[in-house]
Amino acid sequence: MMYVGILKEMNTRTTTDIAQEHELHQLIVDSLDRLPSEMRGGTEDEALAWAHELRIHDSGRRNDADGYADILTLDEQGRTWIIEVKLATSAELNADVWKQLIRYRNGLKAMPWSAIHNYIDRFLDGQGVVKPYSTRFNNQSNLSQIIATWQSIIHRTTLSPDEIVNRIATDLRNGSAGLAVIADGHASSVINGAKALSHDGPVAYLTALPTDDGLEYMLRFFREGPSMIPTVEHIECPEFDRYAARRTAKLTTASFAESLNPHVRPLWDNVVEPSLLKLGWDGTPYKAQRKGITISLPCRGAEAPLVRFAYSDTDSSDVPREYKVPGTYGLRVDLPAWHLTRCRTITRPDLEALACRIYALGWRGTGVGQDAGLRSLNATEYEKWGYMRYYPLPTQKDFLGRSGEEEALRALFRELEDFCNGE
Repeated sequence: MMYVGILKEMNTRTTTDIAQEHELHQLIVDSLDRLPSEMRGGTEDEALAWAHELRIHDSGRRNDADGYADILTLDEQGRTWIIEVKLATSAELNADVWKQLIRYRNGLKAMPWSAIHNYIDRFLDGQGVVKPYSTRFNNQSNLSQIIATWQSIIHRTTLSPDEIVNRIATDLRNGSAGLAVIADGHASSVINGAKALSHDGPVAYLTALPTDDGLEYMLRFFREGPSMIPTVEHIECPEFDRYAARRTAKLTTASFAESLNPHVRPLWDNVVEPSLLKLGWDGTPYKAQRKGITISLPCRGAEAPLVRFAYSDTDSSDVPREYKVPGTYGLRVDLPAWHLTRCRTITRPDLEALACRIYALGWRGTGVGQDAGLRSLNATEYEKWGYMRYYPLPTQKDFLGRSGEEEALRALFRELEDFCNGE
């Protein structure tokens, strides 16, 4: 393969920057054996890509978004590098790229190792955008098996696979993994940013220069971190089978309630569940998914999927991180209009009247503007109304145990009772 031609084409095509960067990702994965020895643990050591586009909680540009790390590598000593890939033509190739890597580092510190392992499942199974560079890795079930196969390929076992996995997990948890920027061009501002970076692990900036048979790396900046001390504490790492992430169990009513955080659980126990039972709920979900359940209630002589309960996706700076960890979620309460429009006993004017009443309680409709109030909706606007969601203020949505939330929920169920009774 002529890498020179590929890189030249990357800089002249009209494809998106993301597509171009993914091509560069593949070239880097194919040339990990040429990384500087500082990033491979030693002159003779090998490196392995073990994650690509790894989803990281709470690490996007906005507080309400996740981030995606380009490439994660490991070496024979268990050192992990978090690598951000940039094109020379990108406006993002500047000192701020280190802020992006710091967000990834901090997000990985907070994520459970089991969640990280689930997110890398598709990459390890050879189904990611950048596949493992040996087809012999396909059909492996977890990172330990990938490392064992890799060690058989390179004919060397410095540490056992479990020891390497343990070091990776420890490095990520401690925030001491290496941070690296690899670009196909040079920018002095990246070096200046690296020099000013506060990080407990190693830092590197490389340019990738094309040759006929791969990439040649030039190390523009390198700063060593503290020596990796062998860990003795075991990091819990459940063994996930190949399709664990895609086979996550759907919720039941009980499992959903158990997932709520301690500030919200009383709202479910003392307000939501008793109110649903009073309205004639049979105790089972009408529809169960991985992040929520829809409840059907007797309404105007027929069963209607009237209300949906889901995990809160609120992610602002004033919401504690633990509220978004499985087992401690906030509560989202929606009225799914797309279901209700199919109920023969419920008319459009009925729903419009309900929308106006619950708007006054803090619920807002999607597609028509949060301040529109859903008053006097015409047909065009109504088709855009997917659901009503509790969103009383631009800076406040969902139920997280704040003052006044119990009253809002009780008022909602009073309105639903009147609605179901045809009043």
